[in-house]
Amino acid sequence: HISKRYHALLYCRTMGEAASTWASISVTKSLWALLSAGEFDHLKSICPDQYSWAGRHSKDGLTPLQVVVELAMPPECDGGCTRNDVASLLDVATWLLDHGANPHERASESADKERTWGEDSEVKMPVKKHNAISSLIALRRSMQADQDRSSHSDDDEPVDWNAEIQALSDLLSAFICRAPQVTAVAQLSVDAGVVEFWDALVRDDTTHDVLLATAGGSVGAHRLVLSMASRVLQNMLSSPMIEGHQQHVSCTDTSREAMTLFLDLLYTGSTAADGASLESGLGAFELAHRWEVRHVLPMLERMLAGLLDDSNFERIGEIAVLKGSPDFEQAISKWGKTSPRVRSSLEAGSYSPALRKLLGIYRKLTTRKRKAF
Repeated sequence: HISKRYHALLYCRTMGEAASTWASISVTKSLWALLSAGEFDHLKSICPDQYSWAGRHSKDGLTPLQVVVELAMPPECDGGCTRNDVASLLDVATWLLDHGANPHERASESADKERTWGEDSEVKMPVKKHNAISSLIALRRSMQADQDRSSHSDDDEPVDWNAEIQALSDLLSAFICRAPQVTAVAQLSVDAGVVEFWDALVRDDTTHDVLLATAGGSVGAHRLVLSMASRVLQNMLSSPMIEGHQQHVSCTDTSREAMTLFLDLLYTGSTAADGASLESGLGAFELAHRWEVRHVLPMLERMLAGLLDDSNFERIGEIAVLKGSPDFEQAISKWGKTSPRVRSSLEAGSYSPALRKLLGIYRKLTTRKRKAF
């Protein structure tokens, strides 16, 4: 009887947690639908007080503030946005910012590359891997360029984007005024020529004297640079082992893209790659950690924190717990605590004990008591 009662209680608890999770997801879908439709009054009336607007849409990948930017020029608004429209957008943007929305947060990799308006219009808003501020600025620039082209053409009715441009400028001011402060990082202003010099050096095959073998082929580098950056690599390349004799380091568990990103950051502190992927970022982070390249690790931590979304949170979070700095852990914890999907997963008992602890959950999951003999 006790066993049956226990299993009945466990079943009820499991079903209750599942119902709670589905209810939370259902509410989230309703809120995003109202936001996308511009139904701001209804949105505010049903939104729970503690709901956080940090994060992205689970399907479209947009941030809530990018949705607001998109609403600054609805397709049916042929004559431009009225001041009432602008006032409503500013009001909801301020409300979202006060409830966790972050203008620095980027759209997920699953988002569309860009949004366009009209069949013949050249006005575009880049979305994928952009945040609300960069999307807004690019959209405003695109509008201005389209208006300038129209004014110099033979069109009877030139395009007029002035109302939309002003609306976007007002939104940008709201974003900047209420944006969370970015943590200061020790950086120096370097002339572009210096970066170009080191970028040319890392790609100059004729001067490479070390080969780093990856899963996608070998990548060249300079022994002096590697040795100065890493004591681990210095010991490997000066040892009597094969690495020292042949100046060849095997990294076949690493992709070529990850190695290239690692070397870009090592030499120049930047990368020319158009939006480094999560896989290359994780691979480069593993290399920097393995070889103890201290100045590259913070750059990769900031990159990975900027790529966070609900689909990769657990993966990046586990890396932060195992190998990350306190700043990296804090970034993961802050993002996770504001994500409805992560909170639902926590309530359902997901994630490792270490990651749960990082998120402030110290309670152990209930397990059956066992006797020791």
